[in-house]
This record gives sequence, structure tokens and C-alpha cells, in this order.
Amino acid sequence: MRYHKKISACLLSLAFTVIACVLVFSCASHATLTGGDKDIQPPFILATKPENYTKNFKGKEIKLRFNEYFSLASPIENIIITPSLNENPDYYIKGKSLIIKFKEKLDSNTTYTIILAEAVKDITEGNMLLSDKFVFSTGNAMDSCMLAGVLKDAYTMEPKSKIAIMLYESTNDSAPIIERPVYYTYTDSKGNFEFHHLPKRSFLIFALKDNNFNKQFDLPDEEIAFYDAFPTSYEVPMILVDSVEVIDKEFIDSNKIELFLFMEKDTTLKFLRRTLVKDNYHHFIFSSPIDQFQLLPLQSIGNDAYLWRLNKTKDTVDVYFKDTINEEIDFIVMANDKVFDTVTFNPSAKKQAAFQRKRRDTTDVKRNTFNPTVLHQGEINKRLLITFDYPVKEVDLKQIQLLELLKDKRQIVLKDTNDNDSIVEIDVYDTLSPIIYFEDSLYTNLVVDYQWKYNKNYRLFCNDSVFISYFGTYNDTMDVMFKTKIPKDYGEFRISYQLTISDNHIVQLINEKEEIIKEHTINSDTTIIYEFLDAGKYKIRIIIDSNRNNKWDTGKYLEKQQPEKIIYFSKPIDIKPNWTIEEEFLVE
Repeated sequence: MRYHKKISACLLSLAFTVIACVLVFSCASHATLTGGDKDIQPPFILATKPENYTKNFKGKEIKLRFNEYFSLASPIENIIITPSLNENPDYYIKGKSLIIKFKEKLDSNTTYTIILAEAVKDITEGNMLLSDKFVFSTGNAMDSCMLAGVLKDAYTMEPKSKIAIMLYESTNDSAPIIERPVYYTYTDSKGNFEFHHLPKRSFLIFALKDNNFNKQFDLPDEEIAFYDAFPTSYEVPMILVDSVEVIDKEFIDSNKIELFLFMEKDTTLKFLRRTLVKDNYHHFIFSSPIDQFQLLPLQSIGNDAYLWRLNKTKDTVDVYFKDTINEEIDFIVMANDKVFDTVTFNPSAKKQAAFQRKRRDTTDVKRNTFNPTVLHQGEINKRLLITFDYPVKEVDLKQIQLLELLKDKRQIVLKDTNDNDSIVEIDVYDTLSPIIYFEDSLYTNLVVDYQWKYNKNYRLFCNDSVFISYFGTYNDTMDVMFKTKIPKDYGEFRISYQLTISDNHIVQLINEKEEIIKEHTINSDTTIIYEFLDAGKYKIRIIIDSNRNNKWDTGKYLEKQQPEKIIYFSKPIDIKPNWTIEEEFLVE
């Protein structure tokens, strides 16, 4: 028994020892590993087979060995091989190597370039490969010519990044539509592009925002750019810098091609959509400007069931359905005497009830009001604008009062409950005579036009129920006070234009929100003075209005029509209060 107990005790002790060891090692295995800096270095190529810049290449595959393991992201889209192949090659990852296997016989005596672009990333942090390229020739010579340029937006003149730039050996204008390019690349963040290892040859050059990635101009919403001439690739001379031969970058910059990206205007009139703005207020949006608009009801609802107006660009129709419609109605949409679609107007249950309301009485003011918005911030050179959510049907403009606060105050005598007198001062206003009118056919924008004075207090007042909408709603009492600015609150900008082009010039002053503040058309040298400018940064944009239609026109590729040229003043105009800036603008 003693022996048995001893053995049991030993076994128990051993068991505890094993458990303790397991726990120790278990804890050790789950400990967080520390040390080592974050990997911020992208992969790079260590070796290639064959060697880079190999001539007389006869093989069927390229092997690129990297310094670390990597992943491959959308190689067909991200790896650029020029001249273009008829079939995309196969891409394999084997260890730290990328294998590119061609499916077709390569052209003889041709220099090929492989740019890995954004395809290769390390597997730890996703660091992207830098712009490495592999070049080889199937002949005994290596092409060494290049073309370079920059791509800008035709209207804003801002650089356009990640846009395909394509070269065609064909001089056929239809080539971008029916063919794939021989050479292509993409613009960088500054809109720059370069083609290297080109043969000595003239090319058709074309830029495309390739929405379907087929490298063809075949969609109406694809932005394009083209060059009027057929540029010839060139050898870049070498210059000595500190006794070392380097590429002449000034030569490249001086030979850069400028391309301007634009979207062609679709001349086919289309009804795009209807959108609900608020309650029974809708937008009917078309693809291009219209002159006529009509909604034909399929049910009998009487005359004048709706009101409509065109916006400034004439491609959107504001439609207000009247309170006479209290049930679901189908309408045929017509524009320029053409039928486009059928739409349904379906008032909600709440609206149907509202439609049944009659003219409100004085006890129903709060429940059934529509309140205008007064837009004025004391600007000396701006009209006071009153806007309404719904069209105004009835109004008595004589009840709208514009008052100016006078400096002198009036003293009046007040008596308290004990019949004691006290003298108080009250403000005195002068009643003014502004010009008041609706500037739109729907009566939603009311203008109060007056020659404002500097540093004056004004008051706009009208009683409730002065405005009645088509839906039987009324305004509450309107009492708005504002003070005009003083001359020192404004800046002034004077600019002298010297023209070297005989076309019309549309000159636009633009604020930081890209809003056009002032616009002029000039045809000769002149000086324009911009007064009463709020502090802030402005730009000057000039449209070379070649066809003299007083607007900017986009391009048409097949008609070889470039977008109208736009020139921006070289620097922003920083307007400060009580300050005058003078500049000269040579328009070339």
C-alpha cells in the first residue's frame, strides 16, 4: 500500500509538471512579437532573363526576379506592353519571380517595352513597384526615339491624370474608333506623358478617358483629345553637366505636345429623367437645350394644370403642378414638337387633402403659409432678391415697403398707469421708391432694385397674406433689416487687356467657387475696372470665341474641330478691402 501510494504521488507530481510546462509553452506561443520597422520599401527587380535591353530576342517568355515576395494586381489592365499585342500574354508568379509568356509570335526588328505600372505590390504592406521597365528588341538594333507632352482639361486647363495617350501609325481619322493603338501609356499626376524607344516615325496621337478599357473611342461619354498634326518621334540630344553626359531636358520640354481633353456634345435631343424637387415641384431634364415644352394629360383635367419655365441653360424645365390635380394623372412629355416619354403625377394623401383646401381665412395663417427667402448681405452693387418655393399667383406689390433708417430720432410722450409722462425716442424711417418686379415667368423670384447708399440701414417690410401661391398658401409678416457696407469694405481690380487675336474674347471674372462674377465681350485692347469686389481670390478666364456665338464650344473629333481655346491669367488675383490692384494681360 505504501508503494502504491508512493507511485501515485509520483504520477501526480509528474502530471502537475507536464501541465505547468504546457501552460508555459502555451503562453509563450501566444506572445506578441515585437521589433522590426514597418516595411515601406516597394519591391524592385534584382535580375531579368533575358537581360534588360537584350537584342535579337527569339524567346517566348520574360522572367523578372524581385527582391521579395509580391502580389499581382490586374496585370492585363496595369501592365503596359508596346507595341500592342493581338493577344494578352499569360502572367505567372513563381516564388519571387514574374513570368510573362507570350501567346503569339512577336514582330521582327521591333523594340518592345514592358511597363509594370501599378501591377506589382509587396504582400506585406502593399507597397507599389516604382516605374521599372523592361526593354528588348527582336532585331539587332534598339529604337531610341521618343515623344512627350502634357494633357489638360480643355475648359479648366487643369492637368488630367491617368488618361490613356495612344499612338497610331495609321493616318486614318477613324483609327481611334476602329483600331487599337500601336503604342499607349498613361498621364501622370501632372498630366505629363512620355513615349520612349519609338521608331523614327510620324504618328496620329490621341487621348482617351477609356471608360470601357478597350482602347477605342466608342462611347458617347468618353472624353477625348487629339493633335492637329502628325508629330514625328525624335532623338533626344545629350549635353554635358559637370563633365557627365545627360539627357537634354530643356529640349524635351520645348518639344512637348499639348493636348486638350474634351467631351463631344451629343446633338441628339433626349429626355433624361424627371426629379422631384419638393412636393409638386419637378425638374424635367433633357440632354441638350430645348425651345418648346408641353405635358399632354391622358385624362381630362381641364386647362392650365401646370406651370413651367426653362432654366438659364434651357436643358431643364421647372414644372409646378397646380392644386387642381387631386388624383393620379398620366402625362405625355413633349419637347420641340417631339414625343419622348410618359410620366405619372401622383399626389400623396397629404397633398390630396391639401388640394381640397380653399382660400384660407385669417384664423388659418400658421397652418397654411409659405415663407419667402430674402437674399441680401448689404452688398452695394447687388439687387435684393426675394425667392419663393412655389409660384406666386396673387400679390399686391404696393404693400411691399423699403425703408431707410434716418439718423434723427423722434421723441414721443408716453403716459404710465399713474398718468405720469415719459419721453422716449423711436426710429424714424424714410419710405423709398424701389423698382419691384418678378424676373421669371413663374413668379418665384422677386427683385427689389434700388441704388443703395454706403453705410445705411435699410428695412424691408410687408404684412402677412400679401403673397398668395397657386396652392392657396400665404406668407407670414416679413420684416428684414440689413446694413450696406462702406467703401473700405471693398477691393478694386483694374486690368488692361492687349489682344493679339482678332476673334471675340469672352472675359470672365471668377471667384473661388468657380462662379462667374462679371462677364464682358471685348474685340480690341481695353481696360476693365471691377469695383465693389469682396475680399478673396479671383481668376480671369478668357474664351477665344472663334465662331462669335458668345459661349464656349466643345470640340468634334471627326470634324477635326478643336474645343475653343481658353486662356487663364497667369496668377490668382488676391482682392483685399480698401485696396486697388492693377494688372496687364497680353492675350496671345
